[in-house]
Amino acid sequence: MHLAILIGLYGCTSPSVVGQVVDHTGRGIAGAEVIARESTQAATTDAEGRFEIEGLVGPQVLQFEHPDYFPESLDAQLSGETLTVLEPTALLRVPSAPGLYVIQQRRAVALSAATLKREIRTQRGEKRRRFCLSEPSMEVDSLPAGETLFLAHDAPPWRLFRLDEENCAYRDERDAAGRWSVKYRNKPRVQAIRGETEAQFSIADLEGGAYFIADWGGFFVPSPETDDRYSGRLLRIDG
Repeated sequence: MHLAILIGLYGCTSPSVVGQVVDHTGRGIAGAEVIARESTQAATTDAEGRFEIEGLVGPQVLQFEHPDYFPESLDAQLSGETLTVLEPTALLRVPSAPGLYVIQQRRAVALSAATLKREIRTQRGEKRRRFCLSEPSMEVDSLPAGETLFLAHDAPPWRLFRLDEENCAYRDERDAAGRWSVKYRNKPRVQAIRGETEAQFSIADLEGGAYFIADWGGFFVPSPETDDRYSGRLLRIDG
């Protein structure tokens, strides 16, 4: 929206800040609270998600809150003249169901459920185990390579494993003396992001390939139906 139109809509004659709160589609969010932390001033967005707060100048931290969305904050340098126009602020909707999600274009996307199957073989006196996808050809949506943002919304603990060329997340061996040794395990670094909500956000820099996000209880968590399959989710990264 052009500055001249905004001035006409809001009729600003004193230092003011105007903006809009939107969802991932760019649609305005009505009823969002916009709070200036450094003062007692606040506003509520209208039916189109627009707001105006008068009398704010200089550096300000604006807090955006709505019961259906995760809160967001914005550091803003506000003009001492008549009007500061902010770019639209997009909020992330809180998922309706608990689980693990990836954030794509300001939207929480659920991951496809998948399972690992445990296979045990004995060769030359050594026991070999491998934990591989039970359905390696299943089709799932892909994300671009690079930083991937995860949201654990009331989700159980989890661990991320990159699958090898045979779609296995983990391989180990036990020799005749009973000693176990890991033969394959690729766990990308996942970094927690501290926020102001109880939601657990984390980020990982992922290159192209397939990844198994395992339900975790010190090791892979067996599926309720059988103890040789382990629950989780599948993620594919392009690149």
